Amino acid sequence: MCELFGTTSKKARRLNGLLKEFFDHGIVHKDGWGIAFFDSGAPRRERGVEAAPESARVKELLADDLCSSGLLAHIRYASCGVRRVENCHPFVLSDASGRFWTLVHNGVLVAGPRVDRFKDAQPGDTDSERVLYCLVDAINRRTEQSGRALTDGERFDALDETICEISKDNPLNLLFYDGDVLYVHRNSNNVHTKDEVSLYMKRVDDSIAFSTVPLDDSVRWEPVPGTRLLAYRDGEALFTGTDHGNYAFVEFDLSE
Repeated sequence: MCELFGTTSKKARRLNGLLKEFFDHGIVHKDGWGIAFFDSGAPRRERGVEAAPESARVKELLADDLCSSGLLAHIRYASCGVRRVENCHPFVLSDASGRFWTLVHNGVLVAGPRVDRFKDAQPGDTDSERVLYCLVDAINRRTEQSGRALTDGERFDALDETICEISKDNPLNLLFYDGDVLYVHRNSNNVHTKDEVSLYMKRVDDSIAFSTVPLDDSVRWEPVPGTRLLAYRDGEALFTGTDHGNYAFVEFDLSE
């Protein structure tokens, strides 16, 4: 499976240490890497199909001070879609109002008609990218119904309703940004233990980081609450969604 990393904070923080550890896991998750920064305007995204530890571009990025107040990163272990850059996370899509949405995902979907109907619209061929299209479609529909720009709470409600529906039987470990708010969702557990933690978070001062596995020995890493959508702005909790109870049990350890 894949690994996810994301962070949000009030001010830019140096992230080289955490990202170095994260991208080193690309020895196993070897089918591509990606990163997106959210400090101003449209997301700045870079992706590659090589294993992250072997990527000259990843080494260049880590050689400089990597400072950001908002970031998503991903290393891929291909379970759906061939090995090409269009299938590497993060995926980016703008909604009808011009707001950019960026997503990384961990899990193999059973999906369903609400997600699968975007198969012909996406540039790549992963189920993960279709999830982004589904979420942005929910925002567009709600905006059209309102006849005006949505508030933060209205956007969250549209996303919460969609996540509650498509999480049934689907592993949806997600991190996604709308350029201002970071949304987080975890519902994947190990079928053998029933309690496998598959997404962690760590708070430091005015920032919060999320990762599939802890990236250092700090005792501050704790499990992300499961089966509900969470939203954060500038490192602070903003909204908590409906506890839908839709755990998706998988046959293997998501960190391997």
